[in-house]
Amino acid sequence: MPSEPLWITAEDVIRINEREVAKTGEPYRLSDPSLLESALQRPADRWWLGEEKDVLRLATSLLYGLAQNHPFEQGNKRTATVAALMFLEANGYEWRLPDAGELAQWVLDLVEDTLSEEELAERIRPHLLKMH
Repeated sequence: MPSEPLWITAEDVIRINEREVAKTGEPYRLSDPSLLESALQRPADRWWLGEEKDVLRLATSLLYGLAQNHPFEQGNKRTATVAALMFLEANGYEWRLPDAGELAQWVLDLVEDTLSEEELAERIRPHLLKMH
């Protein structure tokens, strides 16, 4: 059985959102802390219930939860993407996508439910590198 992943915290995600919205001059505001906690708990629950042990699928679960729950006033999809990257890096992976615009479209498709979490994971998998 794989060891438990390193989880990112609410504080980590709040810092990510503050940085992301500062880049564009948008206001920072956490609209609903319970929605943030719920999104963070989503992949952990999947892990603990034995539903998912694949770190990439846990990362896409985190990304989906954050983007769909919309806990911040601005920058939710950007924050969700960076949080998923941070989660993967914390767990020994590097995500190398050739085109940031393509990733942004995949995230938009995920949020609009025209792409499933599993489909997103499989699109990303060829660009995921295990760091040593």
